[in-house]
Amino acid sequence: MRCPTLAELPPPPPGRAGWPWTEEVSSLPDTMPDGSPWPRVSIITPSYNQAPFLEETIRSVLLQGYPDLEYLIIDGGSTDGSVKIIRKYEPWLAYWASEKDRGQSHAINKGWARATGETVAWLNSDDYYQPGIMGAPVLELAMHPEAVLVYGDCRLVTDMSEYMRTWKAGVCSPRSLLLDDNQIPQQSTFIRASALSASGGVNERLHYTMDHELWVRLGVLGEMRYVPGTIGNFRYHSTSKSVAQGYLFFLETIEWLRSWDALGEVLTEDERQELFRRLHVKAALEYVFAGRPGDAAKHFALACAGSAWPYGSREALATRILETWSLSAEAMADSWQRIELLREALVKALPGPSALSLWRCIAARYHMRLLFASVAEQTSGHVRRHWLAGIWYDPRWLSNAGVWSRAMEAFLGARLASRIRSFWRGRLHVGILPASSRSGETRT
Repeated sequence: MRCPTLAELPPPPPGRAGWPWTEEVSSLPDTMPDGSPWPRVSIITPSYNQAPFLEETIRSVLLQGYPDLEYLIIDGGSTDGSVKIIRKYEPWLAYWASEKDRGQSHAINKGWARATGETVAWLNSDDYYQPGIMGAPVLELAMHPEAVLVYGDCRLVTDMSEYMRTWKAGVCSPRSLLLDDNQIPQQSTFIRASALSASGGVNERLHYTMDHELWVRLGVLGEMRYVPGTIGNFRYHSTSKSVAQGYLFFLETIEWLRSWDALGEVLTEDERQELFRRLHVKAALEYVFAGRPGDAAKHFALACAGSAWPYGSREALATRILETWSLSAEAMADSWQRIELLREALVKALPGPSALSLWRCIAARYHMRLLFASVAEQTSGHVRRHWLAGIWYDPRWLSNAGVWSRAMEAFLGARLASRIRSFWRGRLHVGILPASSRSGETRT
């Protein structure tokens, strides 16, 4: 089916404007640049009680202007008005059903079992596509027969479709997906149907990490190609699984990795051990975020059971903990309670000196991040406070030239601090100070 035009679709609900409500894209020509017909693309939308978002999802698929689209919606028996929305768009659906299923993974596989496209994808019923995105990934698959899937970047949006930030995917491999925290946005991925068939489809035992697990298995079969540019929109709202039950993602990842026979083909034994240490750290942090320090302690104990710190050192682990939480300056300013919960979990999990040294390292980095944020905001009082707190928790920051520079400006004023820096630069230039006093590498 050629995608319908805006005029052919039902009118949007009152008050809705812009893409994909009142805007559309130009249709692609009937053939690809080499003159061959565009391959059929099959899109599956698994749906269950997402009526507030479902219509935006449907319209973002149908208005792509693609010459050969097959769209299937597999609803799990919604009771919130979703079926009424689906029926509005029934003339443009290759198939739809609303019946009880065994969960999202089962619904996706049910749709793919009926799909006839050479290229397939799934788009969840609370996400939506950017305009005019279908041609680029299809062309990439056509030009690279060794590729099993193509993916791009993804926008994170609110429940009102307001832009939050862009998820830059970058180049990924099975190894980087497992060990380097790389991720492929499911909303921005198109898969070669033959590769999907060879992989066996989505693992129906999984309910949170089925996409990540599928990418890893597909990546073992062939190349995963990255196409720069935004393809999908991931809606980040309080009822989405990604927000409400974050720790379950990592618990499920640990479970399927332990039972995956091919893990040894991707990672060495040392890398596998490090992978599980990192996953336990992430699960622990999600439990802290959920206000469950007791459960967090169990995973911190597993993460730090060996002789080595996860991520290679105590300092690297402390930095990664703050990065994992992805705290903005505004969020960090209100997050000390979370840091205190983290301390409670670490004390339960680790021997006394180890727990305290790690927590003080984290607390110091927390204050140093707020110090530099306060410098940007030109709030000298906050700079002084966070400098004092940071060196209280970890005096080694006294050797950090960048921190000293910011502290001098806060305590002495920018003009006097500049004069002092100029004075010492002159001393360094003529060689008065010993070499050991001249280095000032910034700690990270």
